[in-house]
Amino acid sequence: MSERLRRFMEAGGLVGEFVELPPEQARTSESAANAVGCELGQIAKSIVLKGSRTYVVVLAGDRRIDLKRFSKVVGEPVRLAKPDEVLSETGYPVGAVPPFGHIRPLKTFIDTSLLRHKIVYASGGSDNYLLKLSVDTLLNHFGANIVDVSR
Repeated sequence: MSERLRRFMEAGGLVGEFVELPPEQARTSESAANAVGCELGQIAKSIVLKGSRTYVVVLAGDRRIDLKRFSKVVGEPVRLAKPDEVLSETGYPVGAVPPFGHIRPLKTFIDTSLLRHKIVYASGGSDNYLLKLSVDTLLNHFGANIVDVSR
């Protein structure tokens, strides 16, 4: 687990449980869901996108980001961030990006695909930890940044 993420959660009063997995079981949404015994849609993927600024979209593990739809939401073309951009903007490598606790504040959106579930599992900030938390925790932390940009 990321110590930075743990401190961020503690400071913000965010409630969640870190779940340790062997790294090979946390590599994909499918393997992570199998390891913790949840539905694929309960895996919360944090996708980092680049336009004139950096964005994070958190969506269900059984969905894919629709870049055209998200571009309409933010009013500019966006692309997937390169691995070095993900690390420099969030402080986490690709595959280990949590929905919050980045090294700098990033505009973050929650896709409606997560609203089907009460509990989700996001990356815990390292390649072998997931963070079990309620969707309400995500919504309360990010406010009204709810979008429908997945397919």
